[in-house]
Amino acid sequence: MSKGPPVVAVFNSNDDTVELIRAWFEQVGIVVVSAHIDDIKRDGFDLPSFVDQHKPAAVVFDIAPPYDRSWLFVQHLLSSTPLSRVPAVFTTTNEQHVREAAGPVDIIEIVGKPYDLDLLLDKVQAVTGIREREA
Repeated sequence: MSKGPPVVAVFNSNDDTVELIRAWFEQVGIVVVSAHIDDIKRDGFDLPSFVDQHKPAAVVFDIAPPYDRSWLFVQHLLSSTPLSRVPAVFTTTNEQHVREAAGPVDIIEIVGKPYDLDLLLDKVQAVTGIREREA
């Protein structure tokens, strides 16, 4: 019985960024599932079911303005939901502002360069053990 391809959840508020990450990760055999950050904040989003259904190997959270509130929200999710058992990787478009709000944090700044996506993929692979599939 095959486990299937690895799954990574991407929680972001920018649909274009999600699609960029999806296309990049699919090139190496990683399936991306996603949800909009604002949807997760609403009561109607069933995060436990989402995690149970997709069983992500990692979650990629975008930390967007207002950085302090976004960081607190993500930390709450990681400490009090089924995501507490899932390795997390953080992205932002402004690393300096996130560090001002959150302190020293391992975060990847995504500003639209392919190198950014390489760093993100490397980090996801490091926290999950996922490796590129053989060509």
